Amino acid sequence: MMELMKGGTTVLSHSLKQIEEMCDCVIRLDNHKIKMIEETKEVCKACEEYWAK
Repeated sequence: MMELMKGGTTVLSHSLKQIEEMCDCVIRLDNHKIKMIEETKEVCKACEEYWAK
């Protein structure tokens, strides 16, 4: 997987741990619409806060 990502591959995952390990930039979707495009840490933090509600 990491070899594929060297070429700018898109990864789809619901695992924050996997996203944090593999991605530099993340797009967060909500109801099929872009909610955020930010650095990985920012998006993962927002997701954790959202899911904690």
